[in-house]
Amino acid sequence: MLLSRRIKPTHILSVCFIIILVASFVPFTTLRIVNLKTDEVIIEKSMLQDNHFTVRWIHSVELTPWEELFQVIDGHIYLEETRFQSFGAGVPDAIGTQSETADGYVTYSGIHQEMPSLIYGVSPIAQHELLIGKAQPKTYVLYELLPADTPVSFEAHTTSLFSRMLQHLLH
Repeated sequence: MLLSRRIKPTHILSVCFIIILVASFVPFTTLRIVNLKTDEVIIEKSMLQDNHFTVRWIHSVELTPWEELFQVIDGHIYLEETRFQSFGAGVPDAIGTQSETADGYVTYSGIHQEMPSLIYGVSPIAQHELLIGKAQPKTYVLYELLPADTPVSFEAHTTSLFSRMLQHLLH
């Protein structure tokens, strides 16, 4: 004989609570941009949906656009691709596994070089920008967000929803 039991709303709420509680401790990675003069986190974005970001600026000697594409993997930042319009001071003659020239840019890809420390000096002259995401990037105009000549660090940070909520409650 089968016993039929009615599921009580409190059981459903209990199960939902347990699922949310467990999920809140699951780690995920964020990209943090930190002002090194003040230690203030300027930008922090989850890298769950799209783990790519690009830093774009104007080269100080060549005065042409330069882009570096990075990927966040397992809490580490990797340089994957670099694009520029002209060779000059500080420009490598070859890097990575592939190179191509298209639309006025030289692109080196297949680099996959871990960047244990990634620091840029943000400047209105170089016009540094951060693009988070590859398919539909969100652009942050760093040189408008920060004073001239501000050093910033790009960091992969592992956190959890619980840690984030606790941090916001304490600050």
